[in-house]
Parts: sequence; C-alpha cells; structure tokens
Amino acid sequence: MSVTEQQALAIKQRFETDVLKQPGVTGVDLGQGAGGAHTLRVYVASRADAPKLPDHVEGLPVEIVERRFGLQ
Repeated sequence: MSVTEQQALAIKQRFETDVLKQPGVTGVDLGQGAGGAHTLRVYVASRADAPKLPDHVEGLPVEIVERRFGLQ
C-alpha cells in the first residue's frame, strides 16, 4: 500500500492521541523505511518497558525507537 505524505500525517495524528497516553512512550513521529516508504516511529524511554504495539497501523509499519527527550 502506497501512502502519501498527507495520508501518513493523518494516520500519525489518529494513532498518537492514544499511544502517547501509554506509560513509557515519549513521542511519535513519521520516519522513512526501506525504499522511502513512510513508517510510524514510536519513541520509548526503555524497550524493556515499552507497551505492546501493533506491527502496522492503517498500512504503516510501526518502529520502536528507544530514546529519552529532555531540555538542554
């Protein structure tokens, strides 16, 4: 399934509302996978404590990235 940038942004907005409420999730962003296809990146404080997430959301693959954000 080929998804446009606008479609990917809309999917991200629908998905992030609920996923950001889960413990350990620090952010959601769009990324690019193999061949330039869009992916949903879910940032977590720790992979060990990451919530159970689907492999795909509305046709977009979900990537889990361990990363903490803070002020510098």
